[in-house]
Amino acid sequence: MTNVNILGKIKKIDDETYIRVERQYKTNYGEYIYDDLPCIYWNRQKKNIFTSLKEGIMVFVKGRLECKENKMYIIVEEFIAF
Repeated sequence: MTNVNILGKIKKIDDETYIRVERQYKTNYGEYIYDDLPCIYWNRQKKNIFTSLKEGIMVFVKGRLECKENKMYIIVEEFIAF
């Protein structure tokens, strides 16, 4: 199991929740590159809170990586919204 701690912004794409993480370097055109990491909340009771966060809100996520159907997800165990 791989544990992860991620700081990023909430991004919604097709009713799925992602964490948008900015890379620390810029392209040749001076633009930052972002990675959109798909997230699943493991606790159904708190899932509604996590998925109802507005797009663009900064969050700190503690969780683990898991592969489902040949796609890597972040399984969110805890989060703090800023």
